[in-house]
Amino acid sequence: MKWFKFIILLIGMALVSSKNVKAQVDTVFWFAAPWVTPDHAGNIPMAFHFSTFGNPTTVRLRQPAASYDTTFTIAANTLYSKFVTHLLDSLESKPADSVVNWGFEITSDFPIVAVYDFQSANNNPETYSLKGQNGMGYEFVAPFQTLWDNKDLPNDNNGDGVITQPKQYFSVVATEDNTTIYITPKCDVEGHPANVTYSVFLANAGQVYTCQNVTQLTSVLGQNLAGSIIVSNKKVAVTVNDDSVNPSGGGGCYDLMGDQIVPTDVIGKEYIVNKGFLNAGSNESVFIVGTENFTSISVDNGLSVSTTTINQGDIYQYSITEQLTFIQADKDVYVLHMSGYGCELGEALLPPLNCAGSDQVSFSRSNGFSFLLDILCPAGAEGNFLMDGDPTMIQASDFSPVPGTGGAWMGAQIPYNTTEVPVGSAPLVENTSDLFSLGIINGSVAGGCLYHYLSQFNRKVITDAGKDTTLCNGETLVNLVGSVSGGTTTGEWQVLNGSGTLNSPTNLVTTYQPTTSDYSQGTLTFVLGSTGNCEPVYDTVIVDFIQSPLVTTTGDGSYCKNNIGAIPISGTVSYAAGASWSGGSGGAFGNIGDLSTTYTPSPADLAADSVALFLTSAGSFFACPNDQDTVIVHFTDPPSVIAGPDLVVCSSENSFDLNGVVSGVTSTGVWTTSGSGAFSPSDADLLGDYLISSADTSAGSFTVYLSSTNNSNCQAVIDSFEVAIIDKPVLNIATSDSLCSNLSTIPLTGSVTAGFSTTWDVLGAGTIANPSSLNTVYSLSPLDTTSGFIDVILETTGSICPVESDTLTITFVNPPSVFAGADQSFCDNEPIQLNGAISGASPNGS
Repeated sequence: MKWFKFIILLIGMALVSSKNVKAQVDTVFWFAAPWVTPDHAGNIPMAFHFSTFGNPTTVRLRQPAASYDTTFTIAANTLYSKFVTHLLDSLESKPADSVVNWGFEITSDFPIVAVYDFQSANNNPETYSLKGQNGMGYEFVAPFQTLWDNKDLPNDNNGDGVITQPKQYFSVVATEDNTTIYITPKCDVEGHPANVTYSVFLANAGQVYTCQNVTQLTSVLGQNLAGSIIVSNKKVAVTVNDDSVNPSGGGGCYDLMGDQIVPTDVIGKEYIVNKGFLNAGSNESVFIVGTENFTSISVDNGLSVSTTTINQGDIYQYSITEQLTFIQADKDVYVLHMSGYGCELGEALLPPLNCAGSDQVSFSRSNGFSFLLDILCPAGAEGNFLMDGDPTMIQASDFSPVPGTGGAWMGAQIPYNTTEVPVGSAPLVENTSDLFSLGIINGSVAGGCLYHYLSQFNRKVITDAGKDTTLCNGETLVNLVGSVSGGTTTGEWQVLNGSGTLNSPTNLVTTYQPTTSDYSQGTLTFVLGSTGNCEPVYDTVIVDFIQSPLVTTTGDGSYCKNNIGAIPISGTVSYAAGASWSGGSGGAFGNIGDLSTTYTPSPADLAADSVALFLTSAGSFFACPNDQDTVIVHFTDPPSVIAGPDLVVCSSENSFDLNGVVSGVTSTGVWTTSGSGAFSPSDADLLGDYLISSADTSAGSFTVYLSSTNNSNCQAVIDSFEVAIIDKPVLNIATSDSLCSNLSTIPLTGSVTAGFSTTWDVLGAGTIANPSSLNTVYSLSPLDTTSGFIDVILETTGSICPVESDTLTITFVNPPSVFAGADQSFCDNEPIQLNGAISGASPNGS
């Protein structure tokens, strides 16, 4: 591997668009630097390279378990190299099977790309892409190539008197104090036998432990670290190294191969391999590492399908012969691709298809050797690529369907000459419709090989359902505050054992409405699962309910407004020291501190038709909110009873009508009287009759009562009216019953009992001057005298008593006849004899 091999990787990653702040872009990194044999091409220089984005960024580089600690500020959109060659003796992760203090922590106030570059003095460089928080985890299975050995070096090139042979190893750095790691090596390692788990305690963050193969013959079965398992109680980061790997069947090349790997929760089940240019003797291959037992694997290269089953730590080597190969497993696996030019080896940990990819990737070209882009994308996105805005540089016709994917994925390997992608340029590739994976294979059979993927690896999904909590019974809402970050930002809630209502389950911040049975069972378990194109990651939050004060009341009821005294009310209280009563509008409690007491309503309570009385707990045993229960008392109106108005009845009447009305809570009633009469047809008939007795008439007055019946919870309501009995009228006509026929008018004179009015009527042909006056005159008509008589009638006008009348027949008699005698002559001294005669109605005269 020649000196320029991973310089392109560094620059390319430095230029990754700031939109893709995902896998290799972070603000926290941990790293264990490799040790490299000085007898291949030297073991210096080395440097950290940092790439910033849109903000000036302060970076701190330190060894937390040692003394090195430096801070510096990098301008925006800048690549900065921090050489650490001077730390050689306190930097390399050696010796093996020892705890050293040389681990690095890198922090920044804005996201950056961090790369460790072992540049070498000549022919054995390597670049390590730091994975940030995606490179930190609790379980790793180490991927290594298994075909070739580490080169047996013949010379002491650095002149120290010792030939330091290259080895295969991995180094683990603690990210927290008091970290215990458990290692199960797949081969004999320094200080420990194969397949026996041992533990190492790292007391301080930044301490490093290296597990190293005892042999260089790593192609021999059982003598390779591939599949070794690393488990820890706290997060660690792991670096794998395979120094001076020699493809003995392909030529004389031998190259350092290494990288920082990712934990098992950042890998996947589906991968696509784009074939490189290794010669047949170097045997371009993938190495599939199982992370779980009974993992089924299918490899489809378009010509044949190979299947196998591996267990945790097993390695399946498959030779790549076709341009596109699809790998599918039913459980998560690592896929390490060994590729290159001729015998110049390159190695890449392939990104999985699910939960991986970028929407923009920037890369650079630093030499004129063969340069190709390996691009993978979902079908339908192949026509939506731009390179520096130019749609012709990556066209849909460059892509071919990936075998075994049913046309769902497309792959391309596109060569570019120095005119299309000039040396020193840094094009930006983007897809306007979907995520894609982009790798670079660059080199020659004599100049070395660069092979790496610039697009992001599987994005670790971090799901946080929040902290377990304790709530009081009676809380109407459980607040759920979750978060999903990393590979996706969406999720969905579910409740495992509740019967309430989960509001908006797809909102990360939402609420749950518990039921009474939820409170009774005491505990609820909520699960937040991530959604999206990544494998779902779940987290749970437990909600425990403690007993709140519990108040219950009795005394709800309905009372009639005319039948109310002190209303009894009562309640109970649990999980509190006591309770007190309140409420109402001015009424009176017997004792507000007694659970069983009374309430006397006020006029305002009655006017409102109801009153609410509250019993509230006090002194909660568990500091929960007080509980309150309510007594509702309704007030109903009493019956409305209308007996009718007072009556005046004529003594001539023997009955009168009853017109009683009863309404409200009842419509029935009963009649009673202070008199001695009777009710017909019964005393319960509100519209019946009262039969007046003679005693009633003699008494002259009495009272009639109407009382409501069927009163529910009301008292009877009574109404009454007075009955006054008056004598019937007495009339008398005083006019003479015989009159002279020569009269022109006759007087009409009568009398009537006080209080009554009258009217005259004459059965004749004349006229009455004023019929309503007791003393008036009647003008005779000749027809009256001719008939010889008239009937005169005086009668009352009615009202209380029936009409009474008096009648008089007036007979007409002829007038008297008077004769004074015949005229005579007498001497003036002679006495005169008068001889008169009167006849008729009045014989007297003078």
